[in-house]
Amino acid sequence: PDLAPHILARLPIKAHAVKGTCRAWRCGWKETMVDVAALIRGAMAGGDKATDAIWPMVRLLPSLGSVETGWLIAVLTWLAVRSVNRTAIASAGGIGALVALLSSDAPIAGNAANALTNVLSEHDPNRVAAREAGAVPLLVAMLRGGGVAASKAADALTMIAGETGGRAAVAAQTDAIRLLVGLLSSVECAAQACRALMNIALGSPASGTAIASAGGVEALVALLPSAEPCIAKFAMNALCSLCSPFEPTFRLQLATDAAPMVAAAMLRSDDPLVHEAGCRFLGCVMLAFSGDGWPYLTVAE
Repeated sequence: PDLAPHILARLPIKAHAVKGTCRAWRCGWKETMVDVAALIRGAMAGGDKATDAIWPMVRLLPSLGSVETGWLIAVLTWLAVRSVNRTAIASAGGIGALVALLSSDAPIAGNAANALTNVLSEHDPNRVAAREAGAVPLLVAMLRGGGVAASKAADALTMIAGETGGRAAVAAQTDAIRLLVGLLSSVECAAQACRALMNIALGSPASGTAIASAGGVEALVALLPSAEPCIAKFAMNALCSLCSPFEPTFRLQLATDAAPMVAAAMLRSDDPLVHEAGCRFLGCVMLAFSGDGWPYLTVAE
């Protein structure tokens, strides 16, 4: 009897657990226990074995200790790099299980957010599922603590905001935009906050106005001299998203404030992606003008 709670905690579902505890005394309890290490080995084998391991791993997530939970989250994060596994994780209820872990202690919550980022990547149905499971308020709450957990939460919000309904949900969440703008000044979180703001502002004048009102334009422009190419690139992309839906007067202000800084960052960098992002931004600014726009481009050059 003293083994029963241990076996029940390790088996995937309650119905199986009831049957399993009876079999344990006939066949040996070790054979009926779900072996976490064996699941991980199967997942790491790749192919069909990896896909077969997803269902029991997801079922185990709520019942394990923090160490074993961390192991399984890490494996699910790795598996979710492949599209077929993203679908399998969602089908097994993995999105809901990961969302539930967002309210855990910071290390587990951060790792769960990291796993969600991979599971939601390039997969709109999964993004909708995460939003409907209540991921947005939990991720926004994680932004308040700053640090690594906040950067992972910002990445997951970027994925959710990559879908139209998710974009509106993140923008509507209290303090989401203000917190993301605040994270632009954090070394750990600046790149992730840029990407989240880029997706939130995309095609949405209301969200762009909220970002600008929270000081987002100034904070993004301040990142352009960054020595980190990825931060400069993401800041340019976010500015481009802000610029696209606005009237010419707003683009004129961006041309005055940001175009020279963007061009200077392009000249400093050897990264072609920085050059591409800079050209995209300057192109968005130029859409505000006809012939009168060219002097701004000349000044920037």
